[in-house]
Amino acid sequence: MILNKPDLTHLEGKLDAEVSSTEGAAGSYGLQGAVNVPVIDGALGARLVGGYRSNGGFIDNVTRGQKNANGSDQYSVRALVLGQPTEKISAEVLMILSKEHIGEYNQVTEGLGDLQLASPEDRHNNQRSEIYALTLTDDLGFATLSSATAHYSQSRDQVDHYTGLAQSFFDTFGPVTQSPYFLGESTKAWTEELRLVSNKGSRADWVLGAFYRDKIRDSDFYLFVGPTDLPAVNTGLVASGNDPLPGDGRYIRQTIEDHYRQTAVYGEATIPLSQRIKLTGGARWFREDVSNVTGSYGWSVTSFNNGPDFTAKTSDSGFVPKASIAFAATPDQLYYALISKGYRASTINTNVTVGLGGVAASPDSLWNYEVGAKTSWADKRVTLNASAYYVKWSNIQIVLSGYSPAYQTYLGYVSNGGDAEIVGGEVSLTAAPTRALSLAASIGYTHSRMSRVTNDAILGAELPNSPPLTAAVSAQYALPMGANGRGYVRVDATHVDRQATQVLTTTFPDGAFIDGYTTGSVRLGYDRTRGWGTSLFVDNVTNVRGQLGRGIAGFGSVLDPERITVLRPRTFGVAVHLDF
Repeated sequence: MILNKPDLTHLEGKLDAEVSSTEGAAGSYGLQGAVNVPVIDGALGARLVGGYRSNGGFIDNVTRGQKNANGSDQYSVRALVLGQPTEKISAEVLMILSKEHIGEYNQVTEGLGDLQLASPEDRHNNQRSEIYALTLTDDLGFATLSSATAHYSQSRDQVDHYTGLAQSFFDTFGPVTQSPYFLGESTKAWTEELRLVSNKGSRADWVLGAFYRDKIRDSDFYLFVGPTDLPAVNTGLVASGNDPLPGDGRYIRQTIEDHYRQTAVYGEATIPLSQRIKLTGGARWFREDVSNVTGSYGWSVTSFNNGPDFTAKTSDSGFVPKASIAFAATPDQLYYALISKGYRASTINTNVTVGLGGVAASPDSLWNYEVGAKTSWADKRVTLNASAYYVKWSNIQIVLSGYSPAYQTYLGYVSNGGDAEIVGGEVSLTAAPTRALSLAASIGYTHSRMSRVTNDAILGAELPNSPPLTAAVSAQYALPMGANGRGYVRVDATHVDRQATQVLTTTFPDGAFIDGYTTGSVRLGYDRTRGWGTSLFVDNVTNVRGQLGRGIAGFGSVLDPERITVLRPRTFGVAVHLDF
């Protein structure tokens, strides 16, 4: 994250407020403010930022009779304190707190009416995260030494729908209309990074560093029979000679503890070969150790799930190089070529306990080959950037799906699916034909395919979440209004192609595709040179039902593919800002 640092000499602040109305939905509003306070002139200062946003729901849950069910609330606070006792030494203390409550998801059920969801479960997602960090820097003359120490924590509790599992076990004992699951998860991590960066004036620009991370993630996952169905199910269980379920309806529970330790060292240098040509080379070596302990427990007719804890460990190390050459044909035209490698360590597969996949997915890696240009023309009033790339991805870690006889349903598991090739390019253009008019356009093309397959992935299939074509255009026209203000109108449009949301396999060959869409926004505003401004806006002008995702997030799209995450409908709003 690159944050605005405190200004040690000036008291200043800003306030932004927004109110909007979405067609056929509840209203939304948000407020965000920032203040910069110099505590000791030139030596100590603080910048505080806080915000709250309420997003009105726009999807009706027809099963539960809830209108505008998918509302959410978000809170955040950020504080950055900067101390600079001398010109060469500084210390930063950072705190970020955020909290989010989602009452329902932005999902619709395929085949129902417009913006309708069929979900018998009372779903929600609550998240809280905290970051605390200390950064110390010392200018040594030839280079600047910095130390960044950080602690991160996150907690989440989520209730969602898990297709059919409760019915498969308990429908014979009593009618089961719900299939909810609960996920409680907490993550804590410490990181430390030491970095030495060359100062200006050196013949070569270089950086050396070392990194360490220690992260623990605890998860408590369980499936339960919903409270509406539980009395009848327990009556049927007892009548048939089985033990009843606990009072919360829990029938299967899984606890997972993951522990990650990573150590890395890295370096990079840019050396001028001539006045126009620069050569850059770098590398990162890392080692990551992962351990996992998974416990499984069952109640009543699912007591078969009880067993010894599953324990697994993996250890991987990798060397990730990078090299590039840049040629400055003129001060405004730069051409480059780049070769770089990416690497991902092993991922433990906890569903090996139910006979799906191996203990872990092996490491995967990729090589990226890229050429491009960054240019400006017409006295910098036109900027044109372009790149083309080829990516060779080996031993891809993917989420596959297999049938578990014990659970009588399909479950996702992490495995290696083979190799892939990706070819693509991007072009972006910005232009200012006049002082009043500014234009921008960008387009990206990606062609991906599986070039070698293992397990049941399909040869030649495209990769998920990789739309072939994306594009964006914008235009803004601004004119002075009075001595200290300007008015403007801005139009934006974006396009995203149709894309798969899961790996195409022989078991699930349809890829759970989501449709492409094109949407746009319009904003009409007025800004004072100093002080305040306001704008009127319309988002999703064409009121398109843009599809953003499918299925259950985090489990792959195999589960509940009939549920589609959609874009917020046409929204009208007004925004104001105040600077002081």
